[in-house]
Amino acid sequence: MEDCYAKLIDKLISIAICRGVEHLNLETYLYSANDQRPSPAPYKFPLSLFADGKGLSVTKLILAECTLSIPVGFAGFKSLVELSFTEMHISEDMIQTLIENCPNLECFRLRLCSGARHLKIASPHLQLREIMQFTYRGPCISMVLSSVPLMEHACLDYEGRRDGESVKYILGKLSQDFSLLTSLSIVLNTYRLKNPVIPEVVPTPFKNLKSLTLGAIMHCNDDIGWVTMLLEVAPVLESFQIELLTNEKREHPGGVLWEPSDNAHRHLRQVKFYRFRMRQADVALAGLLLARAPLLQTMTFSRGSVHRSPGQTAQYVEAAADWTAEQRSAITRRLETCNAFGARLEFRRKRKRGLGKAAGARKRAREQHPGVAKLRKQHGSTFEDRISELPDDLLITILGHLDTRSSAATSVLSRRWQHLWKSVPKLRFSQHDIVPQTELSRFLRAHEYVFFKPSLCSWKRRVRVNLDRRIRLTDMYRTRIFSSSLTGFLHKSNAGDKNNTKISSLFLSCTMEDRYVNLVDKLVSIAVCRGVEDLNLTTSFYYDGQRRSTTPYEFPLSLFTDGKGLSLTELKLCECTLNIPIGFDGFKSLVKLSLTRMPISEDMIHTLFENCLKLECFHLNHCWGANHLFAGPGANHLKIASHDLQLRDIMVNSCEQITHMELVAPKLQQFRYRGPSISMMLGSVPSIEHACLHYEDSRDGESVKYILGKLSQDFPLLTSLSIDFDTYELKNPVIPGGLPTAFKNLRSLMLRVTMHSNDDLAWATMLLEVAPALESFQIELISNKKREHPGGVLWEPSDFEHHRLRQVKF
Repeated sequence: MEDCYAKLIDKLISIAICRGVEHLNLETYLYSANDQRPSPAPYKFPLSLFADGKGLSVTKLILAECTLSIPVGFAGFKSLVELSFTEMHISEDMIQTLIENCPNLECFRLRLCSGARHLKIASPHLQLREIMQFTYRGPCISMVLSSVPLMEHACLDYEGRRDGESVKYILGKLSQDFSLLTSLSIVLNTYRLKNPVIPEVVPTPFKNLKSLTLGAIMHCNDDIGWVTMLLEVAPVLESFQIELLTNEKREHPGGVLWEPSDNAHRHLRQVKFYRFRMRQADVALAGLLLARAPLLQTMTFSRGSVHRSPGQTAQYVEAAADWTAEQRSAITRRLETCNAFGARLEFRRKRKRGLGKAAGARKRAREQHPGVAKLRKQHGSTFEDRISELPDDLLITILGHLDTRSSAATSVLSRRWQHLWKSVPKLRFSQHDIVPQTELSRFLRAHEYVFFKPSLCSWKRRVRVNLDRRIRLTDMYRTRIFSSSLTGFLHKSNAGDKNNTKISSLFLSCTMEDRYVNLVDKLVSIAVCRGVEDLNLTTSFYYDGQRRSTTPYEFPLSLFTDGKGLSLTELKLCECTLNIPIGFDGFKSLVKLSLTRMPISEDMIHTLFENCLKLECFHLNHCWGANHLFAGPGANHLKIASHDLQLRDIMVNSCEQITHMELVAPKLQQFRYRGPSISMMLGSVPSIEHACLHYEDSRDGESVKYILGKLSQDFPLLTSLSIDFDTYELKNPVIPGGLPTAFKNLRSLMLRVTMHSNDDLAWATMLLEVAPALESFQIELISNKKREHPGGVLWEPSDFEHHRLRQVKF
């Protein structure tokens, strides 16, 4: 806080109140980080802004290091729900006035405040709901709790004092003041006591206390067994946690003198020790609790601590060292004679990565425990099938995220689920993941050995199956399951034809075999009849180096003639053949077409584009030519040319036999190419803005010459360009002919270069010189030290300045 800020903060608060502020948090520190005091006086909170009915929207007010001067007759804060003061000067009159004017107050906090020696919070009209919870931290003080019938939780952190008043209060009058608590947390110090504390009488019992947490700071030789006195006055206690902080140095003989009794803790079920150091007193306390608690289920020992902050949830802090096997066995052995009722001893271990499977195994073991099964049998009638209460539309959406075999398996659940899977609009058949991992593991375990009859082989009972045979068995099992699933779906779907359920997408992935052809044709036919929109077929020709089918699968184009299949908008084919007949007029609604590892020809591509007037996206991946490759005007010629095309995205990936490409697409916006350097003819592409060119290895330097020469002529209107090429294997250095034509609109350039470690890369600035509007430049360098030929690029630097370049990333 500084003096010049006061008026600014007043104006800011005034604006916030006028606009209906609800949450107001002001922290105006009087001292800076270097203990300097910039302001002579703390900030005075402007209560005048809340008079005359103003500020009624404020529900939460948090102030730190301010002053609050409440005028006579103040009537603000009518809607306040939460109030918090930190490091402020308070008085009894101020607190009483605030409490009277805040009828809706539910939460009230004071932290490090000064001024008031007597704090009185008393009013029958108070709405303070956090009186259900009371948190106090400080020295031991006298308390008068006259009418707090709803208080259930209390947290008391008494700071260290040498007179032992806090210990005497806890072991005496505490249970009288907080008689109805259900949860109690105490932190106290017996380390600095001048003289040992002698409890006077057994305190009044806690009638409802079920959870007790104790944090004790003590000498390492002190006897901690006196804490059982607190357990004796809590007859219904179920959970007890204790954290022990010890110190070896002491000036005075403190501690607590107590006399043990034979009182049993009949409701105690859970005990947790934190900072357990295996001292004799700690082990003695654990043995005492084991011997006195007949219903105790678990006793947990932790080396870590619990961090507690006022008003916040306690957090467990792991210790630097973990339990060793010797320590665990020593504790178990020392407590074995006391554990007459068979409580389980647990040791909290440090969390480690990669324990998900072990944790799952432990969880399954607990679920299979006879006690858990007995509880499930007793309370089985209370379990509800809540998922079946959902509407059919939502259940169909859920089943749509499963593969078709899994969704069809739900038909055995009940009559309602019997035909529900037939209404799922998405069909998915994948041979490689059709068998779940658990089912596959069971199959492999069952076929791990080959067993022999004693009459045939008396000297050997079984032989482990080798790895190759197990792989073949797994493949045969997947094939059988896939074939039966496909056949079963085609058989059962006949009953669903009457419903005429629409199929939005069909995904099929399998290793093609001759017996699958008719099944796949029927599946595609059903999908077309039901208005399929997205069709994805991946029919692998080879699997594990073996050829399963004599010929690749031929896509049934006859299903899309005579006005059929007009609903199809997206088609993806992989390792199929596409024989387009003369006069084919299908695919009128196709928007996206992707062909992968397929033979294609120029005539086929031309026919497709003539029929796909709405096509916007066209992808070729690892395709090759049919017969003599691309028969056309030039050898290996790919021509995509039509002024009526709606194409916006073209990708040609690793089609190595293409040597020439011609594009005429007025609406083309993005072009991606990967392969060797080829000649391109871009006739009419006025809308193209993004291009990605990945040139594969070539030793003649054609790709480098094209990038530094004709590239800007073919793509003059680009705004974004990404280039990937290789200068490492060049036989001879490349000498650019001159500066190419400028990129007028290029703003983003990304360059990825494979080069020799000693090559000069500054020639890349030549690309920046022909991009005067460039704003962002990214470059990735992949270098190698070995080289057979003296490659690289020879260039002459210039004094060109990149006036608009704002960002560079290496």
